Amino acid sequence: MHVENLVWHVTQYEDVQPQVWPHARGAQTAIDVVALRDQRPSPPTDSSPIQVVEGSLIPRQQNSMLGSPSEREEEDASDDNWYGSPTPFTPAPAVNTDIADWLYTMYEDVFEAVFGSWLGNYSCPFVFGEHRHLENGSSERTPLALSISISSLCRQFDQWMKDLEAQGNDVASDQAPTQAEVKKERQIDHCLNQAIQTFSARWLPLTFESPLHKAAQTELIESLWRGLRKDLIKIINRPCYRSMLCLFLFAMVPIPAGISEEEEDSGIPAQFCVQAALQHVQHLRARQRSLEFNGSKVCPISDRVAIMTSLDQFQIDFMSMESIIYWAALTYDTSSSLTFNTKSLLSSGLLGWESESSWRLVKTCTDIFHNQTEDWRLRGVIVTEENANRIIAAASAWKLRVWKVAAVLKEALREGHEEDAVHRVYTSAVDAIKQFNMTYRPLLVACERRIQFLSQHTRLRW
Repeated sequence: MHVENLVWHVTQYEDVQPQVWPHARGAQTAIDVVALRDQRPSPPTDSSPIQVVEGSLIPRQQNSMLGSPSEREEEDASDDNWYGSPTPFTPAPAVNTDIADWLYTMYEDVFEAVFGSWLGNYSCPFVFGEHRHLENGSSERTPLALSISISSLCRQFDQWMKDLEAQGNDVASDQAPTQAEVKKERQIDHCLNQAIQTFSARWLPLTFESPLHKAAQTELIESLWRGLRKDLIKIINRPCYRSMLCLFLFAMVPIPAGISEEEEDSGIPAQFCVQAALQHVQHLRARQRSLEFNGSKVCPISDRVAIMTSLDQFQIDFMSMESIIYWAALTYDTSSSLTFNTKSLLSSGLLGWESESSWRLVKTCTDIFHNQTEDWRLRGVIVTEENANRIIAAASAWKLRVWKVAAVLKEALREGHEEDAVHRVYTSAVDAIKQFNMTYRPLLVACERRIQFLSQHTRLRW
């Protein structure tokens, strides 16, 4: 039984290949976007500042952040829907305003454009193919966006949970927050803004042509990294979805070249940040559903969704948003488990992972997609923007399942399980790769042939 060959095949396979988390100097993550391919943005200058408008959970076409709506109309007409746009932030004192805006734009147009497609209605199994009512109350339904802003989702969901908790505790809606609460919220928002800047700072040297200009950014990149790692202490014990995202983003930031090994070892490591973020997710999901127990007291938490029984659409949105965030966390968890060769925190391991609703839903969604696209594989597919994004998003969900079964196989080998158990998960891994080749590979190859005719965001996602 050539189990080692399968492990090599899974890690070398072109379409399901995970990369390395940044536990080593200069390494990247399984969901990180380090190659901009066709994207090479212009450097930030004072003469061409980037405009940032207030973000909300609306399609990206209606909430552009680069220039006026008319200037972005042509590009957005061929791009996919964007569910949300990150809230603009106040730059750190050490960062020029134009550079801060540029970093923000890079984060939105590169990372969230790609990772957001993993959370849309053709990738996230919890909302696969889901439709929502239009805001005008008509009976017509429109599909959820293909790509979703995780930062906007975390910001809005934290606010919803805060409002619902206040209602459950009979706190007046017009009651002003205390000074301590305001300070806490500002620290969390500031840390998330810092995380976005630090995450995007790695691409600053790409905007300059001379070695002198590239070297000038080294100090800024190191300063952002040091500042974020220091401020993480302020939010690491404050569970919320914004702090979760802060920790995930810092874990994906490559250690700057100027950071010594001694300084690197004296702070919070990437793996610890991932584990802390996953614990935040567990804590928040448990707090919403039952009790909060901190070792010294037990305080009942009322059912937040039941409070809003008269708002059916709110309940649907609330549960959909929570499921999408959970799927994002499960993506990080699976990637970390495979890369670090550790057990998953949000999902079962060898004993029970196949019976979990998350992975059963992925299998069901793949079966549905396979049946719906049978004609595409037999007669060919017309590669439009929508079809390409749908194919790429659906394939990413199954790719995550391949990562999961590879991590479970490594667990079986690592912990010395019996040969029958190892053979069973080995067979599951082989079947998962065969399913990928049968359902998604022909369609992805068709997209590759038309890749130059697709939009910039679609090429990045592919």
